[in-house]
Amino acid sequence: MLFRSVTVTDPRCGMGFWGVAMSNYHPLWAPPTPEELSRGSIAIKKAREAGARSTREQDYIAAMEAFYKDADRTDHRTRAFAYHEAMKQIHGNYPADREASVFYALTLVATGMMSNDKTYAREKEAAAILNRVLAREPLHPGVTHYLIHSYDFPALARLALPAARNYAKIAPASAHAQHMPSHIFTRLGLWQEAIRSNLQARTAAKAFALRHKMPGAWDEQLHAMDYLAYAYLQGAQDKQAWAVFDELNKKIGRASC
Repeated sequence: MLFRSVTVTDPRCGMGFWGVAMSNYHPLWAPPTPEELSRGSIAIKKAREAGARSTREQDYIAAMEAFYKDADRTDHRTRAFAYHEAMKQIHGNYPADREASVFYALTLVATGMMSNDKTYAREKEAAAILNRVLAREPLHPGVTHYLIHSYDFPALARLALPAARNYAKIAPASAHAQHMPSHIFTRLGLWQEAIRSNLQARTAAKAFALRHKMPGAWDEQLHAMDYLAYAYLQGAQDKQAWAVFDELNKKIGRASC
């Protein structure tokens, strides 16, 4: 929404269209839907047409274009790895650009998940990059978020505990920031911390939905409640788990995303 508003205010801002294209590609979720691919492809074409005000911006646009190129006949994995290679080059060309480092690290996590490498080489490399940025920008929410994803595996989860316990403080109004620490708490069996995390996430999600007049339940609320019920069950808190289930039954038919 914000990137789209930039393109309305300044149609010559290529990076505004880049942001729209970036927002339609979610590296750690399911591949973009056909509608998202269409929106992203159109946006990156407009970014090219609008132009960029520096070589670095041109490189960012070209990297995003690598993901959308030939989307109608090239599979998602191939295009994801092409984007990864393009971001690797940007990361190398602009070592002072911390955002390039963060975006490159995210591609390492994404391609690492696709590679199914149980040594977690790509995820560890991503974490090393993110930790260097975190030392300079301890309140950067994206860094902490992606660091949790880098370590979101039983073999690595303990390494993310400091990030998990800090993330909610960085973005207290964000339901997802409240929820994400519970990925690590769940991996490590820290059930009471997982419960607190998702109770806070549910509250933040409800507040967001209320502010924006969203009917039913926002998906962030449902996601937190899923983890919350699981954590309650691990502690034999069956009554509390049933209460979550009952609330879900009331909300799920009216859920909005």
